[in-house]
Amino acid sequence: MSAYSSYTGQSLGPSIDTDAPTRPGTYTETQESLLLSEDQIQIGRLGFQEIKESIISYLSRDEVDNPLKDIDFASSAINVLVDALAYNTLYYAYYSNAIVNELYLDTAQRLESLISITKPLGFTVNAKTSSQVTLNMTSLTGRIPKFSKFTGTDDTGKTYTFYTRQSYERNDENQANNVVVHEAKDLVLNRDITSQIDLTQQEYILADNRIDISSIIIEVSEDGGSTFTEYTKSNAVNTTISSSSRVYFVERLNDGIKIIFSARGEGEYVYNDELGTNRNISTDNVGRKIVATDKVRITYFIPSGEQANGVRTFEYSGAGTVAVVGESSFGSDGPNPDLIRFFAPKWFAAQDRAVTKNDYYALISDLVSQDSTVDETVAVFGGEDLNPPYYGRVFVSAITDSSETASQEIVDRLGEKAPVSIIPEFIPYTDFNLNLAYSVNYVAGQTTKTKSAITGLIQDAVNNRFGGNKRFNNSFVLTDFIDAILAVDPSIIRPSISLSHNMTTETTITAGKRTFISFKNKLDDGIEGQAFSSSTFTSDKYNRSDVYIVDSSLEPDIYGYSPLFLATDVGTTRVIVETGGVGDINYETGLIRINPDVIQGNSTVTFTAKPEFLDVFAGQEMVLSINQRNVRIIDQ
Repeated sequence: MSAYSSYTGQSLGPSIDTDAPTRPGTYTETQESLLLSEDQIQIGRLGFQEIKESIISYLSRDEVDNPLKDIDFASSAINVLVDALAYNTLYYAYYSNAIVNELYLDTAQRLESLISITKPLGFTVNAKTSSQVTLNMTSLTGRIPKFSKFTGTDDTGKTYTFYTRQSYERNDENQANNVVVHEAKDLVLNRDITSQIDLTQQEYILADNRIDISSIIIEVSEDGGSTFTEYTKSNAVNTTISSSSRVYFVERLNDGIKIIFSARGEGEYVYNDELGTNRNISTDNVGRKIVATDKVRITYFIPSGEQANGVRTFEYSGAGTVAVVGESSFGSDGPNPDLIRFFAPKWFAAQDRAVTKNDYYALISDLVSQDSTVDETVAVFGGEDLNPPYYGRVFVSAITDSSETASQEIVDRLGEKAPVSIIPEFIPYTDFNLNLAYSVNYVAGQTTKTKSAITGLIQDAVNNRFGGNKRFNNSFVLTDFIDAILAVDPSIIRPSISLSHNMTTETTITAGKRTFISFKNKLDDGIEGQAFSSSTFTSDKYNRSDVYIVDSSLEPDIYGYSPLFLATDVGTTRVIVETGGVGDINYETGLIRINPDVIQGNSTVTFTAKPEFLDVFAGQEMVLSINQRNVRIIDQ
């Protein structure tokens, strides 16, 4: 809200009426009318020209003793002075408005303001974050030590350095899967900070705002440096933290980071109990104090930020071969103000426990991508929303590192904060493609653009509305699709837009396990083999190759499921080879169940389904990507 919005339309003028009796601190009815008259300076008019006009109106007021009332302000030299006065007024109006805006979380723009506002809420504003990627390793000759070095090269040939944050053991096949590496242009390793700690305040100031806060490792030796114990970063003060807890707290400063080890208590005090016995009570109950004989060291990353995203080629500094699972991502150049505004109140509301959906969002905010809004990077839903319901569970899916380490970190953190009766469970997100085929008519005579240009603009418009990075809740809405196309050019004819689509997903089949595929949308059950089908595979159970699964379109049973068939192609003709024991489909919910051993184990199969409606809902762990497979632009 503007600092001046409540004053719009009001005016202030001189508070002197020489003909009316007054006393200090009062004004008469005549003076009140002057305050509200139209020939006075209008406080709520904040544009330069409006301010200037208001000043001129005031200076040229029709009063007998006003020497300026007949001056032509537009052509006289005094116009320069009026411009300067208007500029000065505008400048200070803007300045005052900006100051007021910086006092509130919703309107603050400066990072310093956001840090200050969110500090009382217990929310830590991140600085730069490291890009990361998951690798699989083969041909290892030993374990991968902590802080092992990897070199990544992007498509332009620029190199970046990545490190592990933990050690990884090789298996019997000399492999290590799900090795997570983080980019850092500078690794500060085991820096001795003992002498820099303020033992009275239990604080250490790290004067560097380039640090990835999540990479900080604090280790303390209580035996003079022989052995070091890693301290745990705590996000809140609670009853589980005592005076012996080896924890530290992080507070973001404008120009760096403050690390706090313990409460600033007064040590011990003595009181007499009911029996008259002296008892000592410690007031330092939120973390172990660092003492003079301790040795303290710190490790942290200084990342390159966003520019290190998109790296796909890696080499290991040790003995081993790298297989890249994905490309580096999640690197950022600084905090996202919109995410700060979203997370900070929810972090405060959560109060270090997980009860509501927003609590879950807040507690894992630092473990997920900061490149987009929270509902795009995190999905939280209760087991009661599943079909069939799974009570006593809350499921979390995140577009983040898919390694076991990352998922376990999320589960462990939420498990500590969730009610005893609720078990958090992490599930990987599932990729789905919505494949579009559509045609658009336009009138060439009503535009200067070529057909090729129109085609490209339409595809770009659809991508901008539904494409981009992977994200949750990317539902396809027909009206949004049509609006995006119509906005491209006036020559496009609205009734001429036609559309058809299907959904596809890839699933890896595990031997001996039942396979579930949920499209989470009602499927078209009109014609056999139209609603659902699979790619070809080998079936050991039926001793056949080049077979595939199709739906039957038969009436569902009392539970809503219709049988699936096994088919093969003989020339151009589909032949059903098995009608029983394959699995079943629920057209209403979009859930498909395939029986064990129908598909050979450890096979990757593509499944295709046709939604009944053009609007497609993307919920829960579903990540929906829009593909424009067949686009026809027709000149009318």
